[in-house]
Amino acid sequence: MVRSSFITFIALVISVIIVSIYFARRGRSMGWLQRIGLVGLGVYFPFVLGLTFGGIPIGERAIDPSEWRSWANLIPFATIGPQVAAELHSGLRQLIGNLIILAPLGFGLPVVWQRFRAFAPTATVGMSVALGIELCQLVISLLVGLPYRAFDVDDLILNSAGAMFGWVLWRVTLGVIQTAGESLKGEPLGQAS
Repeated sequence: MVRSSFITFIALVISVIIVSIYFARRGRSMGWLQRIGLVGLGVYFPFVLGLTFGGIPIGERAIDPSEWRSWANLIPFATIGPQVAAELHSGLRQLIGNLIILAPLGFGLPVVWQRFRAFAPTATVGMSVALGIELCQLVISLLVGLPYRAFDVDDLILNSAGAMFGWVLWRVTLGVIQTAGESLKGEPLGQAS
């Protein structure tokens, strides 16, 4: 089994390299808040990858067939209802986890890049990342020959909503400060003249 800690570690090494290259090329033109946001996203993504792709089964006995799930849920809200009914047990934790996993993305994108300070681009990226995660989980399941993770349209809905919630949270907190700072100075907040 490929453990989530292994995936997180490899993704973290790659993320450090990418963030370092980005800083080397554009670091001087970035404000301090943008730098913090970029480092935050660079640390955040490896953990998302570890959580969403960890536990890939390898070998014939990797998963007990009695624990197999269906390969896909294409009916909206088919799994959300039972998760809500599960109260504070694993179902509700799963529901909340799916809702908040992409919230930092929705918050961090507008902190780092101005083009994401509009809702539509951030929502589009959030939905695209959520769809990418679900499709990759399905492809990995097909490659290993068993449904270790299912493609679930409800996960797609919750992940996308979480990214949008992150953008709203940015808007009512740092968004007010960043936009006001840019309006007054004509440049991103924290950026050297």
